[in-house]
Amino acid sequence: MNYGWLKAQPWWKKGPALIEDGNTVSHVYFRNGALVDTKGLSWAMQGTVPQVGAGSIAGASKTPPSAGPFSDSNYYSLGTGNDVLDFTGDFYCTVVYKLTTLSQCALFENGVFGASGEGYILYDIGDSTVFFDTNGPSSAITRNALSPGSTTGVVQVLSGGRTGSGANQLAKFNLQTVNSMATPQTTAGTNTQARIGRTSSVANQYVRGVIYEVLWTSTAASDAAFVSQATAVKAKYGITAW
Repeated sequence: MNYGWLKAQPWWKKGPALIEDGNTVSHVYFRNGALVDTKGLSWAMQGTVPQVGAGSIAGASKTPPSAGPFSDSNYYSLGTGNDVLDFTGDFYCTVVYKLTTLSQCALFENGVFGASGEGYILYDIGDSTVFFDTNGPSSAITRNALSPGSTTGVVQVLSGGRTGSGANQLAKFNLQTVNSMATPQTTAGTNTQARIGRTSSVANQYVRGVIYEVLWTSTAASDAAFVSQATAVKAKYGITAW
């Protein structure tokens, strides 16, 4: 039998780009006009999130289907609060996205954004900075800011997480230098709904662009893991801008 047709297919038809390990608890991507979670979590579309077909980057490798833009009414949510993304110790999360407009937006949040609360957030502030936040009790916020930040029209990768039994926080944007800092033990976001594409608690801070993939794992954050994820995306998407 001739299997030559399979090799000619776009890479994304064989699966997503981000690398799963044995501790992966959720891996979201988009195919055939719908969200897919390889771990079977039941994400719900709130409102109508536009589904975007495959494309290309300067005629290079095809970019896979994606979802967006988002809004306060159009996003994805998981359950009502208590879920497997409520990490209390080590973990990391990686998101692959592209903005069409630079503005403050939450790529993913599982907690309360602001002075006090719980959980964590991957955020693009839209003015040359991206960050990973963890929130704890008594206004204990640890903000891991990375600069330079995003540009429009470029597929980008933002990773953030904790290591050392939650004692340290790491974040990395594309293949820039990883940023490490001590962090208080975060209060798990069990009281707040996890959301893709907008914040859990603040209006008008949603993704003006598209999201391709998001992955969560209880594996401890590390520069090596972040490099592996960003490198895989860069190679498969044919990215030359970074």
